[in-house]
Amino acid sequence: MLIGRNASDAIDLHQRYRLDPCERGSDGDLHRYFAEEDGTRVRFWLYKKPDGNVVAVFDACTICGALGFKKDGHGFVCKNCSAPINPQTVGTPGGCNPIPLKATITATPW
Repeated sequence: MLIGRNASDAIDLHQRYRLDPCERGSDGDLHRYFAEEDGTRVRFWLYKKPDGNVVAVFDACTICGALGFKKDGHGFVCKNCSAPINPQTVGTPGGCNPIPLKATITATPW
């Protein structure tokens, strides 16, 4: 399985859903990655929320599907329905929010 922002930044994973180093998400911006297995690419982000919690979410929602989200000046916006997403709700299930990805943070360098 490979994970990375793009093909040249891909990291070979030996354990599913493990990403090192964690400090890539420390600047409060969203950081997009993908996992590829058997030719299928799954997009997700790591994001340090305004409250300091780090979350991993799929770049998709249960309502609008896999089209994903983009960042604007106020937070995030669904690319399908243009719903604004409050940055503090990222990682919370429901509505047009990115789908939470089960993740364990083993070190927090921030």
